[in-house]
Amino acid sequence: MPDGQNVHETADGSTNLNFTLFLPRYFSTLAKANAYATRVIGGINQGQDRIVIQRLGDFRASRATTHDQLSCNTIVPSLTASPGNLHAEVPEKDLLVLDGFLERLERLLETELPADTLLYGLDGKFYAPMLETSETFETTCPGVYAIGDCSGATHSLAQAAASGLHLGHTLTQNSRSLFA
Repeated sequence: MPDGQNVHETADGSTNLNFTLFLPRYFSTLAKANAYATRVIGGINQGQDRIVIQRLGDFRASRATTHDQLSCNTIVPSLTASPGNLHAEVPEKDLLVLDGFLERLERLLETELPADTLLYGLDGKFYAPMLETSETFETTCPGVYAIGDCSGATHSLAQAAASGLHLGHTLTQNSRSLFA
């Protein structure tokens, strides 16, 4: 679910701890993945940049969060979102995984999460199939490297950048040993 992009990295930011929980789905074609995303995320967005938000207490009671509840909530949303009911808008499988995750988190923390905890729905990430590469991202074609998103091995800007740095370091070390 959306992590708030650190409230778009503004100077004032947010004191909220935002995180994303992803449930992988695999599709045989990009067209099938796009159709699924259009149906699910497009339904939530309702033809605009809408994000649905629900209080954990309301989620567990399977009732919609209202504007009034959200305005009195002890946790202030870090994203602009429309109060609603995730049960009515998010696929059931995702909700089961989310509920199971939250229950396990409570057991780990040995405390119940506050009913005012906010849940957002729904984000999607698309990743290309993973290419077979070596530890240094060299493909089965000698001298051809696949780093960043084209490798299918990285799933964030930070990981893509790190793969480039790793390959750069490796190539620099190899070229030094050739000329030493």
